[in-house]
Amino acid sequence: MKSWRLIAFGVLLGFIGSAIIWLTSSPPRGEPIKLMPPPTEQPLFVYVAGAVVNPGVYQLKRGSRAQDAIQIAGGVTDDGNIEALNLAKVVKDGERIWVPPEGSTPNNELVMNEGGEFIININTADQKTLEELPGIGPVISQKIVQYRQEHGLFEKIEDIQNVPGIGSATFETLKLLITVGQ
Repeated sequence: MKSWRLIAFGVLLGFIGSAIIWLTSSPPRGEPIKLMPPPTEQPLFVYVAGAVVNPGVYQLKRGSRAQDAIQIAGGVTDDGNIEALNLAKVVKDGERIWVPPEGSTPNNELVMNEGGEFIININTADQKTLEELPGIGPVISQKIVQYRQEHGLFEKIEDIQNVPGIGSATFETLKLLITVGQ
């Protein structure tokens, strides 16, 4: 009787071994998992202007700070007011970082908008500060100052189009960068 149990046990082990061999040697069912490469991180572009050595549009890695953008633009010039900026601010794609000239204060020529950027108050900015605006050189900035002296302060930003040499196309580039104060 004992030999019968050993034979049954041997047959059972044989079936289990055969099943394991059959399962491991059969081809897998279904489609294989395809691994995709990790996504390429898209760079961001920022416009660095004002009192920096090389103003322009620069490409940065996501998570970069204002300090990184200013550094890649060659750093601040001798007349730059770096204390007016939050250098630790994380920059966003398409953002403009403007380094104001020394002596500018947020309560005078510059006003901070909701995004934490300084925009120029066209009612109080001097000629040099106005020249920091895109498309505004020494001649147009002088005309803005002269217009204020002759006609008084601007009531709304659209009024800057009354200055000779500033049309609707120039205004479109300026409208997010200027204010008339409060």
